[in-house]
Amino acid sequence: MEIFAILDGVVLPYILDPNFERYLPVIPSGVHSVNFTWKAGENKHYYYDFDVLESFDSSILKDPVISIETKGKVPRKAKAKEVSLKRSSSRYGATAPGIAPTTVRMGSG
Repeated sequence: MEIFAILDGVVLPYILDPNFERYLPVIPSGVHSVNFTWKAGENKHYYYDFDVLESFDSSILKDPVISIETKGKVPRKAKAKEVSLKRSSSRYGATAPGIAPTTVRMGSG
């Protein structure tokens, strides 16, 4: 499944929605990580700031961990990154991680 953050040079509004997680598919409980690929494109400069990285129920799922800095520049060429999802205990249940960028902006330089 592809979920676009930036399409044809435009940041899509749902990416900045505080309820961004509602747009994501359900991740089965046996999944321990999710990979995502992103790119700004040639001659494009995008910057991001993830300030929401939390579990909605930390007794089931630990806070997600991303394999990049929480603030930075979106790479110009496609690069794969990982979001690690670790269970807190043997307790089972349904919950979801909260992963939302508060800022995706176009800039210069």
